[in-house]
Amino acid sequence: MLILYPTPKWNKFGPIAALWSLLSGTLFLCRVIVATPGRMSIASNMPFSLPLGIGSNIIKLTLEYGDKGFIQRWKTLFQVILGKNPEYMHSTMSEYTHSTMNISNSLRKYRRADDLLRSLALFVDLLAMTIGLIRVYRWWDLFDVIGDDMCFTTFTKNIDTSYERITCGIIITDWSSVTYNICVPFEPAVGWFLIIVYTAAFLVLLVGLIAMRGYFIWGMNS
Repeated sequence: MLILYPTPKWNKFGPIAALWSLLSGTLFLCRVIVATPGRMSIASNMPFSLPLGIGSNIIKLTLEYGDKGFIQRWKTLFQVILGKNPEYMHSTMSEYTHSTMNISNSLRKYRRADDLLRSLALFVDLLAMTIGLIRVYRWWDLFDVIGDDMCFTTFTKNIDTSYERITCGIIITDWSSVTYNICVPFEPAVGWFLIIVYTAAFLVLLVGLIAMRGYFIWGMNS
């Protein structure tokens, strides 16, 4: 969060922060893809730091000083991605008048690398968030908990059980020594809470992305 702290002003550590954002986004994408559905896999693989990286990259790519309208922010985003960053192109012209063409070219390449890394990081982060949202709901489809009941059970002797790895559940193979009563519908409050929170974070992210407001994404998701 510290290295991704959003500021529109460019500095020499920009490419390092952009690379950090890309690597962390790639790591989260891999975790979300390979996560094995299980009891708390939603919580342990939910990439809540991704919106912060997305917001930071939007701020950098749109040069968000708070003085641009909706269309201007989107226009600036495409300019930066296509290599027409208004800031370093203006800087190159200024430095050229001082006969420092070599320095300005190297600076432009350095800043161009920053823009490309941030563009790629933004895409990877959005992909990870989207796949994460899809897997959250697909994870829930593995369970038919809405129609299940939770009962108070009594075990009169040792019983034979087996362990189901996918759902992290204990399966009783012999029910002859088990009695149960006081059954109530099972309401998976924790699981649904995590799903609702993740969906809300994603919707906030989507609204901020459409409006191209990085600070809005940072504020709401923080």
